[in-house]
Amino acid sequence: MLSFVFGGSGSGKSSILQERMIRESMEHPEKKYLFLVPDQFTMETQRSLVEKHPWHGIMNIDVLSFGRLSYRVFEETGGVSQPVLDDTGKNLILRIVADRLKPELKVLGGYLKKQGYIHEIKSAISEFMQYGIGLAELRKIIDFSGNRGALAGKLKDLAVLYQGFEDYIRDHYLTKEESLQVLSNRVAKSRLLRGCSIVFDGFTGFTPIQLQVIREIMKTAENVYFTLLFDGREDPWKEAGEHSLFALSRKTLKALEKCAEDTGTDRGEDIFLREVPVPRLKSMPALSHLEQNLFRYPQKSFSGEPQGIRLAFLPGMQQEARYAARMIRRLIREEGYCFRDIGVVCGSLENYETVIGSEFSKLGIPFFIDQNRGILLNPFVEFIRSALRLVSQDFSADAVNHYIRTGLTELSPETADELDNYIREMGIRGFGRWSRMFAGLPKEESGRKSSGEDAEKESADLLVRLNEAREEVLRCAVFLKGMGKTASEKVRALYDFIAESRIQEKLAAFEREFEAHGDLARAREYHQIYPFIIDLLSEIVELSGEEEMTDQEFADLLDAGFSEMRVGTIPQNVDHVTVGDMQRSRLKEIRVLLFIGIDDTNIPGNASGGGILSDIDREFLQGSEYELAPSPRQKMYTQRLYLYMNLTKPSEKLYMTWAGCDQDGKTLRPAYLIEIIKKLYPDLIIEYPEEEEIFERLETWEDSYDYAAEGLREAVAGRLPAERESLLLQLLRVMRERDETAAETEKLLRSAFAGYRETRLPGHLALALCGDHLVGSITRLEIFAACAYEHFLKYELKLEERREFGFEAVDMGNLFHEVLAGFSERLTETEYSWLDFPQEEGEKLLREVLEERSAAYGNAVLYETARSRYALNRIGRILRRAVFTLQHQLRQGQFTPKEFEMSFSTLEDLESVNVALSEKEKLYLVGRIDRLDTCEEDNVCYVKVIDYKSGKNNFDIVALYHGLQLQLVTYLNAALEYEEKRQPEKEIVPAGILYYHIDDPILELREEKTPEEINAELRKVLRPTGIVNDDEGIIERMDASPGPVKEALPLTRKKDGSFAENGLLMSRENIDLVSSYAADKLKELGGGILDGEIGMHPYSRTDREACTFCPYGKVCGFDKKLPGYEKRVLPEEGREEILEKMRERCGGSV
Repeated sequence: MLSFVFGGSGSGKSSILQERMIRESMEHPEKKYLFLVPDQFTMETQRSLVEKHPWHGIMNIDVLSFGRLSYRVFEETGGVSQPVLDDTGKNLILRIVADRLKPELKVLGGYLKKQGYIHEIKSAISEFMQYGIGLAELRKIIDFSGNRGALAGKLKDLAVLYQGFEDYIRDHYLTKEESLQVLSNRVAKSRLLRGCSIVFDGFTGFTPIQLQVIREIMKTAENVYFTLLFDGREDPWKEAGEHSLFALSRKTLKALEKCAEDTGTDRGEDIFLREVPVPRLKSMPALSHLEQNLFRYPQKSFSGEPQGIRLAFLPGMQQEARYAARMIRRLIREEGYCFRDIGVVCGSLENYETVIGSEFSKLGIPFFIDQNRGILLNPFVEFIRSALRLVSQDFSADAVNHYIRTGLTELSPETADELDNYIREMGIRGFGRWSRMFAGLPKEESGRKSSGEDAEKESADLLVRLNEAREEVLRCAVFLKGMGKTASEKVRALYDFIAESRIQEKLAAFEREFEAHGDLARAREYHQIYPFIIDLLSEIVELSGEEEMTDQEFADLLDAGFSEMRVGTIPQNVDHVTVGDMQRSRLKEIRVLLFIGIDDTNIPGNASGGGILSDIDREFLQGSEYELAPSPRQKMYTQRLYLYMNLTKPSEKLYMTWAGCDQDGKTLRPAYLIEIIKKLYPDLIIEYPEEEEIFERLETWEDSYDYAAEGLREAVAGRLPAERESLLLQLLRVMRERDETAAETEKLLRSAFAGYRETRLPGHLALALCGDHLVGSITRLEIFAACAYEHFLKYELKLEERREFGFEAVDMGNLFHEVLAGFSERLTETEYSWLDFPQEEGEKLLREVLEERSAAYGNAVLYETARSRYALNRIGRILRRAVFTLQHQLRQGQFTPKEFEMSFSTLEDLESVNVALSEKEKLYLVGRIDRLDTCEEDNVCYVKVIDYKSGKNNFDIVALYHGLQLQLVTYLNAALEYEEKRQPEKEIVPAGILYYHIDDPILELREEKTPEEINAELRKVLRPTGIVNDDEGIIERMDASPGPVKEALPLTRKKDGSFAENGLLMSRENIDLVSSYAADKLKELGGGILDGEIGMHPYSRTDREACTFCPYGKVCGFDKKLPGYEKRVLPEEGREEILEKMRERCGGSV
């Protein structure tokens, strides 16, 4: 006999049937009574029955879900011969089937490797099964979709996969959906169901396969009851559109009556619960009005202030969660509620889970988030995935780093850092290289912190640690490299590796640690994860044990299993706040509900669940003869029913909130529900809790930090009213006086009024870092001039970027210098000089030197990859052009190379590189002059300095004035002093300071030219730049080439005899002035370093600034929006203005 119980939310449908079943079960103890409810309601229903039963036991009453009913019936009737596949098993089989059938998949084949795509295919096939769509029905749907190419293509591919899936499991496995089909066939044989009374409670609808089971139950059960959600004032059988609030209930009613008609089931007496207001809300008129009018038309407005309903706007999601936590604490403290009396529903649990956890924990609220967690980010899963990736990617640096960071290896975080840095800098990759002992350290690593014996010991200890770490990583390869061909062999190898790594023991240690910190949800996850993974491995063996597959296919198979697995959590205690979502929340008999996140991204939100079939596809398929899962439009209508059910759950109070922006700062708008609520309750005032006084919002001392920080932000911005400022000061005073909060309060105050304050290192600290004898390069002083703080980080704290194995632009410049220096050395061993070596000899020497230097450079990085080998060929071409261009330039004048790579260390007695800063303090410069050329006559020696550059450098007198370009002039000072000491009888005259750009330029030719003409053009482009003495005699000695265009100097003579590039010429007097100024600037900068200057005032010019390429941008914290942070803007002054300033600085004369 079939009966229905109709009633609105809170009308007592469940209670009436529970009381009736309890009464009948006591009158007929020989009979069986069943409650069939959704999975999430089984425990609540059992508890409710026990509480209502006079004997406080359910005796001959049982509470089951569809799944548990299947197990009970199968257990009774002999079960099924095939094991039942869960979702993980489906994913595994579909991964195997999809790999086999990929050539046949014209549309979906290209997406199979995409993360989560197999899960989408599984969902589509499960949907077909749930709605009774077999392959024959699917082919009819394909025919129906014939004129929609994309949809038909997707359905054809799904049919191929559906067929492959069924072929694979036939006679071996049973899906959950098929288990319901089998259940429908076994119902008639079940004594459990024969003659019983069964109640279906808590369902909003049924799938076709569930209706098939219900149809069979109607044949064998004595009484079948269904609770259906309906407004007591409505006629359930009256037709209404799909937009009506109870359309889903009407659809379910029709389907159930059709089942009764098909099976000849008699109709019993229906129960209509029409009491207004409903019993749950009898004492709350405002909430009762909501139950009677929400989404009903025409709407009636509530007269007066709605007691028990509050509507609030918060600026952000974090504040929403904090408001909810604050309200909960007040309800507990002031009104005597228990935590279990209160429930929280989120518009999107996924978006709010983190902020709720943070704010509730901060205020000490016990809570339970009703949601199963995925395991993809669990360390055990990452350990397995990274270990397999380590082997499949042949020990690449990224794969190794991922593996050693899982937290489940034997390596400490410090050792993992050392290993990661080492393999990246040394370029260690590949199993073969990992199999050999690590024998060497980078040059910079040896003795970096110490010197002598201490450095050797540090290096030896580091190598020992690195090789121990290498053995730990290699252990992975022992088990996983060459795992075998079949899935079974690979699972065995992986299991042995897991056991050898003592993962179960490590996970147990994590579990105990989480328990000790009170994080029982995380502890439970770590408790469950190991058996889950082992079960997955067993399932792989069972499903595809002897099937051959590649290592990558095996990894994909595991990923398919991992993506489907979920770990459940249970409440940590009885008295807790349950947090859920709109659809599967298990809230029952709560007194207070806080509904947060009522914005238009969640309500109605994206009704599409994604998936292979799009929204448009589903709307189109509504026209076919077969039912599928609801379309997006239908889901939106159904969501209104869930909103109605949730908003009418509390019996006393309802709080609703929405936020102004999400966690990323994106603006949120209130959902349409807010407007409906406002129309239902015209006198309901929207609250703005964040505008309340600070003290009104405080709940705990921990809570005070947030409000103090917020108030300080407003105060610093000048937006805090005077009265609120007074309250903030009181709060801060109390927090500072309390020992437990004093330290954190001081941090807040420092952060709030953060800004830059000029500071310098104390004398003793500067002395400890630099000593009283400063040793450094000119580049170091130039960096200090650019930004003293960058200098402090780089040279005194010795912070540096992680070095990577590779060949970059800076490496090319270093190699250029090394090869040119080596070429010059090798040339002195022959009978030739720079002026007369023949082309063949030059090419031979250059090739030999390049091979030697490149083989020794950077751990042979230039032979490691095709890219670096190409770079080496390019370097050879550039150097060949440079050598012969330099020779050609020397041949144009009377200068000859005197020194190559002349180190300052050989010039210890020169004042220009050993600068006295004070009586005790000295500056010792280190560096090398790339090339020193001289032209000597009877009583005069002309000196020219050449600096090789791989980048474009031009002499910039403004940069020189501010200490940003001292190198070339300092080189000249050293060269002049060197020659003065070597030849005191001669006058030493500066001829020029020049940059030679080592390059392989590209010419843009407008007409065809001969090779000789092209070389001439290239030599013109490759002329050096810099400063040249304007004495005509000196110019001729440097470059006597005929014609107006000089070939060894960057000069072109005009028709009037003057040079076009007048800015490159400088008188002897001005060269001496610049030299004197540079020497004085060195003293100033060196003294500033020893005085502890670390000011954060980087320079800025029109076309460049210190911060552009500074590697410390993320360290220094320079923020021009904060007070005190300012850049030094350098004015772009002319050469004569700069020279005049130099004269003033140097006393007016040189």
